[in-house]
Amino acid sequence: MSTWDDVGAISAYAATKDAQAALAQAAGAAGTGSVVVPATSAIANLGVFNHSRYEEMLAGPDWWINKAEAAHYGAGSISARG
Repeated sequence: MSTWDDVGAISAYAATKDAQAALAQAAGAAGTGSVVVPATSAIANLGVFNHSRYEEMLAGPDWWINKAEAAHYGAGSISARG
């Protein structure tokens, strides 16, 4: 497998991260108490760019990454699902 083989999964991952950021930013700007963003866990093999799902936002709003993202964007809480 080469890096070029990973392009589709990496593009899907990047699009999901962009969607997470856009939703979180909109929730913060609107003063929304909580927001649900798409989870990156639905994206399979990133090849050489794989990392643990525990390095991503998860379903529980109390997960440390979710809390940090919520604080960064000014949202009350963030959960990732999908």
